[in-house]
Amino acid sequence: MVLVDTSVLINYLGDVINNKTAKFTELLDLKIPYGIN
Repeated sequence: MVLVDTSVLINYLGDVINNKTAKFTELLDLKIPYGIN
């Protein structure tokens, strides 16, 4: 399980693309479980 900062989730949902949201997208693609920090 990976902890994801709330700002990354907000950026991801707002279609902001940066290194952190790219990694989050990779986590989703690999179906790695995550929690919101």
